[in-house]
Amino acid sequence: MGKHDRQGLRRIERLTARDRSEIEALAAACEQHEPGLDLPLYLGPARPAWGETGNVGYYRDDVLVGLANLTAGDAIELQGMVHPRHRRQGIGRALLDAAKRECQQRGASGLTLVCEAAAPSGQAFAHAVGAAYCDAEHRMELDRATYARRPDPQWTLTIEPAGMKDLEALLTVRPESYGLDRDDGRSSTMRYLQQANQRFCIGRLQDEPVGMLRLNVLEPDVFVQSLRVRPEYRGRGYGRQILTAVLDRLVVQDWARIMLEVATDNEVAMSLYRSCGFHRVATYLYYWLSCPSV
Repeated sequence: MGKHDRQGLRRIERLTARDRSEIEALAAACEQHEPGLDLPLYLGPARPAWGETGNVGYYRDDVLVGLANLTAGDAIELQGMVHPRHRRQGIGRALLDAAKRECQQRGASGLTLVCEAAAPSGQAFAHAVGAAYCDAEHRMELDRATYARRPDPQWTLTIEPAGMKDLEALLTVRPESYGLDRDDGRSSTMRYLQQANQRFCIGRLQDEPVGMLRLNVLEPDVFVQSLRVRPEYRGRGYGRQILTAVLDRLVVQDWARIMLEVATDNEVAMSLYRSCGFHRVATYLYYWLSCPSV
């Protein structure tokens, strides 16, 4: 490859050591320009299946100056960054156009732009491209130094890993808690169950499913997601039982970081997480951008 072979947009098909080094250097330049960024890019295959990630780079004279990182799940999310010295040159919009084409190929109606609260430039970009603000979440990380299980003799749930054989039990919990109808809940839950990096646990009171939790494994980190308890069983400490049982296992497995995300207005959940040893590390703002088919 010649000195200036990489120019403009380029799909990163297989992440090499060089790619990772360049992405880390780009992230460091952005963080230096706007201190306090978290920049959580999970770097997987270039053409993502559900739950995986994809990356498109923008190059100037063989140097990576911009990156679009796509994550696919129930919705397609986009995180992007452009080197401070190369902003206002159309690179961000070129990366966004590439992400829109990905959405159109998948038949998705749009994508979610993920911006850190500590990055005014990202928020300004979202507004400039006509994205509509949706909501915000805090990212929290477990502090192992303060985490300590406090077993309660009154805890009565049986908490076990769940698989496809437990689909109907999970559907008893997940759609109701999300406000999904049964068909949407079935489709979404089955998709997650088929992914190697998604793991479910279910809590039962005797034989009755009352709550569940999903883990999103993004090595070397793991995310606690979708802690849900059926409405009629809330207020009895079942959510804490499920969360604590899962955290016990994760701590023993010694993951690099144990993380979660929670809506900024969900004070009840944040109180539970803080009491279990989680602390806030970043805040994310979400913007919706339609991608009409062409």
